[in-house]
Amino acid sequence: MRKDKCSKCGNLISACNLSKHEKSCRGVYKPFAKLDKCKHCGISLLELSNSAKGNHVLWCDENPNIISQKQDFSKRKIDWTGKKASSEMVVAISNGVRKAWADGKYKDAVRPIHGTPHTEESKQKIRIKALASNHRRLQRFTRLYVTKSGKEILLDSSWEEALAKRLDELNIEWERPKPFPWYDSKGIRHNYFADFYLPLYDLYLDPKNPGAMLNQKEKVSWLKQNISNLIFLNSLRECVEFTV
Repeated sequence: MRKDKCSKCGNLISACNLSKHEKSCRGVYKPFAKLDKCKHCGISLLELSNSAKGNHVLWCDENPNIISQKQDFSKRKIDWTGKKASSEMVVAISNGVRKAWADGKYKDAVRPIHGTPHTEESKQKIRIKALASNHRRLQRFTRLYVTKSGKEILLDSSWEEALAKRLDELNIEWERPKPFPWYDSKGIRHNYFADFYLPLYDLYLDPKNPGAMLNQKEKVSWLKQNISNLIFLNSLRECVEFTV
């Protein structure tokens, strides 16, 4: 691919993007550099995907902006009034949209079809069936991992993969445990799937980045209070350097 020099910053840019680049260039553009290691803690990132590299750098314990990052994340779920969106507000907005459709305010728009909503009876049946199942829901970035014994296991993230490798290096037996229940503030039961269980130590491990810890605050709080043999690992470094 042919590249030409930008007249403002002097960097070589692909010819097809040069015009667009020069319109927004301020003369200080720095070409993207592949991350081989974390710029904060220095840990190797060679085996991670680009998204996993960015996730680690963002939530790295040694990131000087980590406190502001956590504060910004906790403020993301807000509405235009600046208040946290409550369940009542979500229902009110949804009802308002339905009324607007009924009043013909969107008569020229194509209304999305979401299918027939579940009845309360069918919702209860689905809940009961889900709680009785040991099935672990597949995540978007599920990857296949082969243990030292040759067993194939599906892992959900690069952090889980790093911890699995570390446990195998230490010759520590581990498995994907069955779920156990946890209860929200309304007393409703849910299934919790810990990521790892170490049978010889009777210990559960769960790699979880700070963003997920904040997003699942109620569940994490309940688990910390009620499951004494559960440890949350909050960084890639903790997974790579884990010791019992």
